[in-house]
Parts: sequence; C-alpha cells; structure tokens
Amino acid sequence: AESLVAIGRSAEAVALVTARLGRFEHNVAFRQLLARIAMLAGDSDEAADLLGEARLMAPADTALAGELVRAQYAARRYGPCRDTLRWMRDVEPGSRPDLDQIEARCLVALDRPVEARDLYVRLSRQAPSDDAIWRELGRLSWDLSDWHRLAMCGRRLAALAPTGVEGHLFKAVGMFRLGDPRGAMQALEQASASPDRDASLDGLLESFRRRITARLEAGVRQDDPRTSLAGASRDVPGP
Repeated sequence: AESLVAIGRSAEAVALVTARLGRFEHNVAFRQLLARIAMLAGDSDEAADLLGEARLMAPADTALAGELVRAQYAARRYGPCRDTLRWMRDVEPGSRPDLDQIEARCLVALDRPVEARDLYVRLSRQAPSDDAIWRELGRLSWDLSDWHRLAMCGRRLAALAPTGVEGHLFKAVGMFRLGDPRGAMQALEQASASPDRDASLDGLLESFRRRITARLEAGVRQDDPRTSLAGASRDVPGP
C-alpha cells in the first residue's frame, strides 16, 4: 500500500488496505496507514477520524497522538487539537517547538491572541533563527496593535529573510506607528526594492509611501496606518 501511495495510486492503496481491514479490525497500524493515505489525498477530516479510532486502541501512544494533532489541525478541529496537545505535554513534559507552534496557531484560531502571543514569544527565544515564527508573531502583533513588537519582528525577519517583503513592511509599519517616519520610509524602500515583491502589492506600498511623505512634510508624529493597511500583513507573501 505504501508503494502505491508513493507512485500516486492512492485509490488503489485505500482499496487494498480496506479489503484487509476486516481481518485486522483492531489493528492500529492499518488505520494509521489509511490516515496517511487520506492526508496525502487532502482528506484531513477522514485522517483525523481514522487516527482518532486508532488512538482509542492505543491511548498511550504519543507518536500516534502526534499524528492526530497534525490531522486535527489540518481539519481545522482546533479545540480537539489543543486537547490532544495538552495531553501530550502532560505525558511527555519538555520542549517540543513543532507542537508548540501548532498550539499557538490553534490559540489564534480560537480567538485567544494574547495566549498565542505569549507562546510565540517563548518559541522565538527557543528558535531565534526560525523565520516562520517571527512572521507569525509579527502578524499577531499587528492584529494586537503591539507596535513595538511588530517593529522588532520586522527587524528579525528582515535579517533572516532579507529578500522578503514582510519583514521590511512589519518594520515600516511599526516604526511609523511609533513616530519614526524616516525609519519607516527607509524600511518601506527596502520592501519596495525586494526581489520577492509581488507586483500586486505596488499600490499598497505606494499608498503607504504617500502617508509617510505627508507625515514627514507636516512634521506630525501621531497617526495610524491601519486605515490603508488593514490586514496587509496577511496578503504579503513570505520570502
């Protein structure tokens, strides 16, 4: 069955395993294999159901629980996913940045942004070179209007992924909101010059440039760029 999946014949793999499932009704490995096939086929709901059944047969299997976590998250079952994660943490205390990142994403999806931010901050200290963590923490900081942290995330992300747009944009918006239009303009120019810039962002970046220019000309230090940039961090592609 695994060989069939490897060559893209998932339907045949499912038929093969299902035909044998009746003889191995209580076999965890068969359900795991079906779940993996379902994930490869993009059916995360089916995978989560199968792994949930398998876990009933092997409730102490932490590796199985880890597979279930990923399937539950992919299926957008954020509450159950977090429950499984907390069980794993109780059973196996210790640092698991990969699972902690999934939990942080679940907290965001469950509208618990402050808890998510605390977890992302801890992750950023454990894995300071992981650009994905800085990117996700930056987006969350933008949503929370945490401008100091947004600017910090922008600096770290720009250092880790200098050809990307998002780090420079985070830095520009954070500095602008904190009253540093000159620094914001410099960061915006870096974003505009990025080789990874999507042309669809040109209008957004130009609009922001006009706002910064107006601030510089007027000498005003308080404004809010969210009027023209609402949600922009989610539209900016990563490096």
